[in-house]
Amino acid sequence: SLINRASDGDMIFLEPGLYFQSFVLDRNLVLRGAHRKNTIVMLGEGSCVESNTVSAVITSVAMNSPAGRSEFASDPTIVVRSGRLKMVNCDIHAGAGVHTHEGGQADLAECDICTGSVCYSGQGELSNCTMMNVGAATQQKGMAVQFRYGHSRMQNCVISARNATVGVCISKEASGDIKGCAIAAKEVGVSVKGPNECSVQASRIESCIQAGVQVEGKVQLHLEECEMMNNGSGILAHKWSKPELQGCRLIDRSRIRSRISFDGCSLSQNTRCSLETINSGIVKTWR
Repeated sequence: SLINRASDGDMIFLEPGLYFQSFVLDRNLVLRGAHRKNTIVMLGEGSCVESNTVSAVITSVAMNSPAGRSEFASDPTIVVRSGRLKMVNCDIHAGAGVHTHEGGQADLAECDICTGSVCYSGQGELSNCTMMNVGAATQQKGMAVQFRYGHSRMQNCVISARNATVGVCISKEASGDIKGCAIAAKEVGVSVKGPNECSVQASRIESCIQAGVQVEGKVQLHLEECEMMNNGSGILAHKWSKPELQGCRLIDRSRIRSRISFDGCSLSQNTRCSLETINSGIVKTWR
């Protein structure tokens, strides 16, 4: 295969066409396609790409599946077992998305993801990515993006996860930062389970049936300059959580109290007063 003939540090150029094979990156390589619209790796049995090297890069490549072939939908499209994989300007239109193991890191930039999920059991970063109609093929309990361990980041991403229960889930053993993102999901936009410090900045979360942001456990969550629109609850804070809001707008055009702004308000310090004042379905807590 192309990989077997390459040496560590080589760049492999993929001519336009369909590639009916899986790529196992076991050395430091750059895999460059001609254009993601005409350089396509077709999903077969297993994953399109499996990476277990120190550093690898994939650019301008699409991952897709043959028409009508849905039996591989539960297989991750991209698996990073160890080391760092960077993907730039790629399309992922088949399989269960991008999954990393605890020793792996996946950094995605300017990618379109239209199926599955992104699951970081290691760490990684999503920047300037678009995730549309994700969640249908995911094995991560209906989560479009899940941070399971370590620290991961998202910035300037758009997530429209109508098939996913949760847009972004930051699990108990993980931490994360979300900045400049637009997130919509079926039930919860961002779910944070703590106890590590997390932040959501300059982001818009909307049209979630249950809550824009749900906070559980002893979470230190900083919400700054965010807008939450037309969610069941703007923020759903469970007992022991410590969400802090600064410059956020909670908007629900279907209620009389359509717009509330907090400036420098910490729910962890002023929970009782704040909740009694605005507990009209916009901010709630479980005691």
